[in-house]
Amino acid sequence: MSANKAFVEGYEADVFISYARLDDKPVMGDPVGWVSQLHTELINQLPVYLGAEAQIWRDQEEIRNNEDFTKKISHQLENSATFIAILSESFINREWCLREVEEFTAHADKRFGVYIDGDKKRLFSVERMPVSRDMLPSQLTGTTTYRFFENGRILRPSVNAQHRAKYLANVEDLLIDISKVLKLLAKSARDGGTVPVAAEPVPVGQTVYLAQTTSSLDDQAAEMRRDLTERGFRVLPLGDLPNRAGRLREDVSAALEQCALSIHLVGEDYGFVPEGEASKSNLWMQHDLALGKAKAGDLTCLVWVAGAGAPRDERQRAFLAYLEEDDTAQRHMDLLRNCGLEELKAEAYEMLAKFAADKLKRAAAAKAAAARPAAAMPAAAAPASAPAAAPAFDEPPLVYIMCEAASRKAAALVALTRHLLAKGYDPVFLEGAAGEAAVQQHVENLNTCDACLIYHDQASDDWLAQKLGDLRKYLRGRARPVLARAVYLAGGELVETNAAMVLNGSGGFAPEQMEPFTQKIDAAMRGPGA
Repeated sequence: MSANKAFVEGYEADVFISYARLDDKPVMGDPVGWVSQLHTELINQLPVYLGAEAQIWRDQEEIRNNEDFTKKISHQLENSATFIAILSESFINREWCLREVEEFTAHADKRFGVYIDGDKKRLFSVERMPVSRDMLPSQLTGTTTYRFFENGRILRPSVNAQHRAKYLANVEDLLIDISKVLKLLAKSARDGGTVPVAAEPVPVGQTVYLAQTTSSLDDQAAEMRRDLTERGFRVLPLGDLPNRAGRLREDVSAALEQCALSIHLVGEDYGFVPEGEASKSNLWMQHDLALGKAKAGDLTCLVWVAGAGAPRDERQRAFLAYLEEDDTAQRHMDLLRNCGLEELKAEAYEMLAKFAADKLKRAAAAKAAAARPAAAMPAAAAPASAPAAAPAFDEPPLVYIMCEAASRKAAALVALTRHLLAKGYDPVFLEGAAGEAAVQQHVENLNTCDACLIYHDQASDDWLAQKLGDLRKYLRGRARPVLARAVYLAGGELVETNAAMVLNGSGGFAPEQMEPFTQKIDAAMRGPGA
């Protein structure tokens, strides 16, 4: 393409930059203003992401009257493929900026539409400084926002290396997303259509819901989104969530329907309470909606709590207490605390890998079943609603016992193990593994055992919480359900959980303590009606 031709055929510009003139005044010796610097970055880098030249338009003169706007700006808005709003207090208080948003949206509606591929918007919000969501024009709700500030301070590349690194990372995210929209528009324009060609649908297992979080965790959320995208996952929601409770529920529910995993980053700030909601923040509402799908077995919910300090906001303290203490929340989510972002990534990718492996197994089983010839039905066949027969046990049932290494030779555990052997069960432990090998063996034991038991005496509460989380994560959705699961309390405080039955062994081991556990295994082995 020539230097004067837009990437998207039929347009004069690929990008229209809308901004307030006050935001482009040079600060503290900078050679150019902030908007001019961003404009230069886009001019230099957008062609790299497109693989061809691109045209970016920005008005660098003061608009003096309505006639100038109609002749010059309105024409350019109609002939620009995408729109960037540089948000600031000056922008939302400037009549011409708000009019540009409104007019671009009106033109986009008539030509290709505002949305591309169902949910990608042709408008992008660059937040130069924090602005109130209630003050934004309605056309910018649901747009992807790129925040160019930290702790309320504007990111300026000339300040220091940290500012420059974060500034450039945000520029890169903006370039990637704009180039995707422009490529879809360009393809549709070449094909002579009026509606952009939709991208291929992304399978559920390759789509992740990354919940909107608070500004204090924007960097971590951006890094998580970037990492997921680079690994080939689609990340929803694509833009900011609406500030009205009804719309927020609709948009979040629609996004969750497409996802196998939802990730929630929770810190010390409460977030905002959407209009029409009594008290719950946008964070809490997203968690509630994800939990509802997780309870139905349609989603895995992963929550990462960042920071060790106690929130000043009493509402956030209540939300954290709910996450850590509510039985329903504990049963249907995985909670990570006191760990870094890399641990969150590792946990998320392990969950996604397990989903993919389970999906392959189900597909292989369905294919094998379809390939088998149908067996002749006897005349007196049992009705389809008859209960299934109990699984046959050719070998002793495997009981996986989880304990800390220091507890392995405890008298109570030795007695418990001998009792299970006498009952005809085969107790299994982690044997001589460490590091990653131990994790793999642990997961394999949970996937193959017939029953599992957590032995808890001197272990920490965090250790117990982690093992209970493993029961929820790895035993859910197994092709062959586990027969029984229990926590044997040989010491420590009594725990309450619905993830497993609790056996009280604080007074020393006695066979009757194990009866609820062993009776459940025996009943399952005998089958229904036995």
